[in-house]
Amino acid sequence: MKIYTVAVTETRRKAVSVRADSRQDAEQRALDAWKNTEFVLDDFEDFEGVDAEALDDGAEDDGTLPYDTVLGGYGSEHQEEGRS
Repeated sequence: MKIYTVAVTETRRKAVSVRADSRQDAEQRALDAWKNTEFVLDDFEDFEGVDAEALDDGAEDDGTLPYDTVLGGYGSEHQEEGRS
C-alpha cells in the first residue's frame, strides 16, 4: 500500500450585482466586498461541488507516519498485529 498526498477542493459560488465602469472593475469590486465581508459565501446554499486530486504518485508506506496523520488507518501489515 502507498501513501498519497491528495488535495481536496471545495467550491462555493454566489452571483452578486455590482455597479462598475468595466468588467475588470466589477470583478475587483466584488473581491474587495468579499474581503471586507460585505457578503459571505454560505456553506450550504452556495456550495457548488468538491473535487479530490492526487498531487503525487504515492510513496511506499514504511510505517513511520503516525496513525492519526494518514486517512485509511494502518496498512494490512499492521492489521495482522491486532491493530485496525
